[in-house]
Amino acid sequence: MQTTSSAAMAAMAAGAPILGSLSCNAGKLAATADSVILLWMGGGMAHTETFDPKKYTAFSKGMQANSVLSTFDKIPTVLDDVYFSEGLEKIGGIMDKGTVIRSYVAADL
Repeated sequence: MQTTSSAAMAAMAAGAPILGSLSCNAGKLAATADSVILLWMGGGMAHTETFDPKKYTAFSKGMQANSVLSTFDKIPTVLDDVYFSEGLEKIGGIMDKGTVIRSYVAADL
């Protein structure tokens, strides 16, 4: 829980360093623009690299991109027949206390 809450707090504060650095320089730089366009491109891990592991394909030099579904192997969780992608061992170890919702569909952005 501590690791998860720390990660959540870090994600929520992701914009803070940017805003802090802008405010520190506010008195030092003269404004020359009439407007600013800020593109916030929030994202995350792809489903092929997280809770929905795909067929593992070992990386090899010169391989075709369309032959790769995932370069991460699947690992077992504490639940029977539930697998996550390699790298999520700690989360997989506590899945008897959590839920993964696999029916979410994002809106077309």
